[in-house]
Amino acid sequence: MKRGMAKNLILILCLSLLALGLVSCGPKDPASQEPPETVVASLDGEPIFYKDLEAHAYLYSYLQNLQLDTLDAEAKNYIMEIMLQDLVSMEAMKKTFRGREGEVLTAEALQKTADFLKTVQNDPEDAAYVKQHGITEQQIEDFCNRQHFATAYVAELEAGITDLDQRIADYYEKNKDSYKAADTSGDVVQLSLEQVKNAIKTIVLSEYYKEAMEKLLTETYKTEYLL
Repeated sequence: MKRGMAKNLILILCLSLLALGLVSCGPKDPASQEPPETVVASLDGEPIFYKDLEAHAYLYSYLQNLQLDTLDAEAKNYIMEIMLQDLVSMEAMKKTFRGREGEVLTAEALQKTADFLKTVQNDPEDAAYVKQHGITEQQIEDFCNRQHFATAYVAELEAGITDLDQRIADYYEKNKDSYKAADTSGDVVQLSLEQVKNAIKTIVLSEYYKEAMEKLLTETYKTEYLL
């Protein structure tokens, strides 16, 4: 199970880190044990329950080879805070596809989810882990499908950037002094835009994603943390 979703999990982690700090107040202690039906957050009035936060956190941490139950209270609370922000962010991204879910949950995407679930069920270690933490099949499916929506959301964002090359050029001009290196003779030379374009593209896209997520969580939808 740990290998199959690694690429998408990197995407999720990036988005969750961007989302952190975008709201004015966060959870007080999301790592504290709460009744499963406790509402830990709401997105436009739609509740997010502790049981789903817990499933999301335990699945994610397991795939990252992180054992939540071995952490001290402070460390676990920090991870759970990130996971709550991540879960809310992903639910917001999913919400943008309301009415056109079929564009994302294609036959291919649903097959990937089904294959992931089958892998979990057939692997003794994985099966024991999800049973130990009370993670249901539906929660595993939801976990996978949220990744499909997050991937689609990012793809739409990137496709909507009509001035990406200009943004990259502007960033390069403002930060040109940061892009220098020693040549074979030891002299410091200016790197050209073409030499650093891919690196700058990553930075520019990250800034664009951060702006979009901030708007999504503070303007498009009303986000509340209730724990």
